[in-house]
Amino acid sequence: MKRELFALLVEEYGKTYPIWRELNADDVHPMSYVGRVIDDCGGPLAKAWRMLADYDFSTGRKYSQPYFALQPNEATGEEPRKTSK
Repeated sequence: MKRELFALLVEEYGKTYPIWRELNADDVHPMSYVGRVIDDCGGPLAKAWRMLADYDFSTGRKYSQPYFALQPNEATGEEPRKTSK
């Protein structure tokens, strides 16, 4: 999924950022400089790319936020507390 999405992003923004054509999608982290540029572009491709930041690709696990994908040892795996109304 990441490779296909990055290919679409290169197709869309490759004229503006020609260096992207030389990058391997597996080496581009969603929260890298490239990810920041994609996020700033906005639109549905940026939203999809932002979603990838929640994944730890080494384990395939999806976390609730990018912080835990980068710091998996700090994720507790507990359900979030419910707030009272």
